[in-house]
Amino acid sequence: SISCLAFSHDGKLLASGSSDRTIRVWNVDTGETVLGPLKEHTDCVLSVAFSPDDQHIVSGSTDCTVRIWDAQTGEQLLEFKEHKDYIHCCVAFSSDSSKVVSSDVEKAILIWDVKSTRCVRLFRGRTDCVLCLAFSHNGKLLASGSEDRTIRVWNVENGETVLGPLKGHTGSIGCVAFSSDDRRIVSGSDDCTVRIWDAQTSEQLFELKGHMGWVMSVAFSSDGSKVISRDERDEILIWDGDSGRRVCSLEKTKHLSFDLHFSHDDKFIAGANEDELSIWNVESGN
Repeated sequence: SISCLAFSHDGKLLASGSSDRTIRVWNVDTGETVLGPLKEHTDCVLSVAFSPDDQHIVSGSTDCTVRIWDAQTGEQLLEFKEHKDYIHCCVAFSSDSSKVVSSDVEKAILIWDVKSTRCVRLFRGRTDCVLCLAFSHNGKLLASGSEDRTIRVWNVENGETVLGPLKGHTGSIGCVAFSSDDRRIVSGSDDCTVRIWDAQTSEQLFELKGHMGWVMSVAFSSDGSKVISRDERDEILIWDGDSGRRVCSLEKTKHLSFDLHFSHDDKFIAGANEDELSIWNVESGN
């Protein structure tokens, strides 16, 4: 079954990771597989992401490794093995593709230098397991959401906490994302709410209510005008990012994986169930 998804930055490709230990890359327009299956992982792939130039893919797995792949040939280029436990839903490239971040269930957040293949930063200070990570778009900050119901923002270069803990959620935080200008953070929780925060002052700007289950995925549109969220009941809601007002809901489909993404032109949203990819038109909701 499909466990994670990521759009390429040009919006033309979609990468998926699966419980069968493989990664595949799909053409968004045709639905055809254009790369894969990539087979070096020895256990379930729980997280994938494209580099900003779409030349590479990073993946994290329950085999406790992080791997980087050539997105054109499928060749495995690097394998990172410092984690002591499995990597869960938490890998990402920095904006210049020079660094990769990953997190495991033992509360460790690691920053990797792609060129040297070394771990260059270990983040500490969390009181519970990290469930989600997101780089800021300028690559200088890292946001984490945890089981302890808080969000922290870290300086990537020195590992210091620069914001937080942000408190307001009453349940574990399973998803977090920066707006494209890095001025806001959106988070989703098992308290059934979505919250938008000021990434400079830590002020909670909006509490978005409407979900009836754990919010599993959140994202800003590229222009920051919209926020999308999905809960465990597969209710997908679109919100106005500037006012917090609910705009609409999307047509329901079969049970989705944890990932939900805007395409980079904000025209489409992608999600997946156990064996199918689904793409919605944002304007029509279909």
